[in-house]
Amino acid sequence: SKDDLVAQAKAIKPNLSEPFPGFNADAEIDPTGEYSWVSRSTNYKLVLTKDHDSIVGTLSSQRDEQEAVTNDIADVELKGNKLIFDVTSSFRDREFTATYQGIVGSKGIVGWRLMDFGGQARDSRWSADRESK
Repeated sequence: SKDDLVAQAKAIKPNLSEPFPGFNADAEIDPTGEYSWVSRSTNYKLVLTKDHDSIVGTLSSQRDEQEAVTNDIADVELKGNKLIFDVTSSFRDREFTATYQGIVGSKGIVGWRLMDFGGQARDSRWSADRESK
């Protein structure tokens, strides 16, 4: 009956997923250093430094044999061990901003990249290895 279906639906308990596995709001970490990763045919290098109490840096990308392009990161937030920053870059005469979010650990950063590319929302996982501190 219809009542049975409603009762069954109410009994379903969703499995909650953790959007940032490993997030620790109380963690005191120093994310400064160099990180690198490869996505498709592009090599990325993230350099984070401190400027007084702020985290600043650059993100370089190099596709195949082309010259590397370096952009400043902006709107950097560090909450516990969660790092969030924006990077604005150009591709085929279009400018777009990607928001990177990730959990910083001793070996690197793991998270998501979110962007609007030509009116299409896109997201992808990213995982960067710590090269140096």
